[in-house]
Amino acid sequence: MADAILPAKTCRKCGEQFSGKACKACVRAYKQKNAEQIKAKMAEWRAANAGRIKQYSKDYYEANREQILAKDAAFYVENKEAVAARNAARYAANREEISAKAKAKRLADPEKYRTWEAEWRAKNPEKAKAISRKYYYANQEAISLANAERRAADPDKFRERYKAWCAENPEKKRALFAAWYAANKDKKVAQVKEYRLLNPGRIAENRASWNAANRDRVRVHKANRRNREATGRLSIDIVERLMKLQKGKCACCRESLANGYHLDHIVPLALGGENVDSNVQLLTPTCNLRKSYKAPEEYMRERGFLL
Repeated sequence: MADAILPAKTCRKCGEQFSGKACKACVRAYKQKNAEQIKAKMAEWRAANAGRIKQYSKDYYEANREQILAKDAAFYVENKEAVAARNAARYAANREEISAKAKAKRLADPEKYRTWEAEWRAKNPEKAKAISRKYYYANQEAISLANAERRAADPDKFRERYKAWCAENPEKKRALFAAWYAANKDKKVAQVKEYRLLNPGRIAENRASWNAANRDRVRVHKANRRNREATGRLSIDIVERLMKLQKGKCACCRESLANGYHLDHIVPLALGGENVDSNVQLLTPTCNLRKSYKAPEEYMRERGFLL
């Protein structure tokens, strides 16, 4: 409409009339004839004014951000496959350069990228899991080596992290170990045998240390093993529970068990008693030796507690 109100002019080159600042036909012909020269001049100008162009682009983007994002989103929806193919081709042709730039940006502001990645993973959990799994299987050997180096550099950190994960995910840990053991049973058995042959002193030391720290559990384990032909099996923590129930005192004489105790079957196994939690009690060594294989009623009568 602006061109319509301008007076008509005659082009000195082609003789055609035009309105505006220049004859569009002649300008178009000039650009086609001198395309390479114009391109070179533009590249030279851009190189000389890179900062100016960058600032202009930044200002324009900030002023029109919502409009640009909406336009880009609409274009991506309409041309999704073409855009994906173009990006893939560009990445394949410039992989090292793009990776280096991305790495430099992450190093310059790691917190920004960490936050962005966490937000994206929260919004796209399944996609993130699939990408992580694909990357892991494609780079499994390199990842394993990198993890081994990190563990060697700071073993305590990884040990604490693993303990925390196991405490939070006991069922998952049990399932993972069962699956791994089923797939590597022969290998694991061979490793254990080899370790035992090479480290007998260390194994004995660890066993003695564990036994000293878990005397009650060792006592229950021995009782179960000794009475394996009897009906039932004692819980591994039965001594701890009985100590709380009996308030640390003998079930017969009510003396303190601080100086020692025996795990006694209330109804002796020899008289048909079962090796179960409900048929055991804690007695002082003296009371247990006096009771021996006697029925509970008989022993309590001897002590004068029953008529």
